[in-house]
Amino acid sequence: MESEKAVAIEEACRFCWMCRHLCPVALVTGNEANTPRGRALVASMDRRGVPFDKGSAEKMFQCTLCYACADNCATGYDPTVFTREARSRALAEGLANAKTKELAEKLLNGEHALVHEKNCRELQTILEILPEKADVLVYRSGYTKHAIPLLELLKKAGIHFTTKEKEPVSGALACDVVGYVEEVKNLASTWAKWINDSGAKTVVCLDPGDVFFVRDQMAKWDIKVNPAVMTATSYVASLIKESSYQPKGMKGDVFYHDPSRLCRNLTETEEARYLIMKSGMTVKELFLHGHMARSAGSIILDELYPELQAKVAAGLWEDVKERNGKVVVTASPETLECLEKSAPKGMKTVDIFTLL
Repeated sequence: MESEKAVAIEEACRFCWMCRHLCPVALVTGNEANTPRGRALVASMDRRGVPFDKGSAEKMFQCTLCYACADNCATGYDPTVFTREARSRALAEGLANAKTKELAEKLLNGEHALVHEKNCRELQTILEILPEKADVLVYRSGYTKHAIPLLELLKKAGIHFTTKEKEPVSGALACDVVGYVEEVKNLASTWAKWINDSGAKTVVCLDPGDVFFVRDQMAKWDIKVNPAVMTATSYVASLIKESSYQPKGMKGDVFYHDPSRLCRNLTETEEARYLIMKSGMTVKELFLHGHMARSAGSIILDELYPELQAKVAAGLWEDVKERNGKVVVTASPETLECLEKSAPKGMKTVDIFTLL
């Protein structure tokens, strides 16, 4: 059963075309059903006698949830609301494909099912010297190798911090796949208790999606997280501004890609550019940047529809080529993964903390 809010958004979006040009999936498929208005029309048709079926479900799971549509809606509608609810429905009614069902089950079981990194020696070495408890807790969201540059930076800065080898899931990715269901709320509550019991005063999240989930959906569920929860970029920017850490000087030009959760959901665009500037590098801008940045895709899309994800990422690399770019810096482990595996020959993606 859809919520009144989801129904209202579907009815408002289904014949509106104002944001269709912003959808990264529709741009590469040319399929109207992949646009926000297309998904709204598909999701609303069962109220008009056309069943919501497996084909309908597939279109819902092909959305990257990049929020470009919501961010640029002149009337304030958010198509991700009905998209998540339609995903919940598809799973509940057995309409999702086998791969999607398997992923949903793993996520609801508390697995970091979308992070395919193996434990690395560098992480084990760092874990051996960290205290059991500290004022600063780094939440890696299951990432290992992508966390190393940040952890090494904090060591050099002399920060009293810790991170845990085994971490519970926050529920952010589960919410993106399964929707606003009770099982996801339970995951979020378990994560919040783990954070509150950690003794930390500040939680630094490597993945900005976790910060958004805490501030948005956990807040709506009235799940209390006692420590301050910050993105890694904003935390490191504060260290440099307080002179707790000064990066070594580098030279060169790089393009910065704004991850969707940072630039649209958290409206954080300047911190990463500040970090790049402090590293000594010069920031060059893609044609679409800031809150208008084109999505590089998502690890969910890569898991469920890898060929489609490759096309979405390739679309972003085409934008880089048009600007004569070679190096793209990003501040999200998810975006880093999406771009690393799709980088054309002679081009590369760099984690922002590697520069520092």
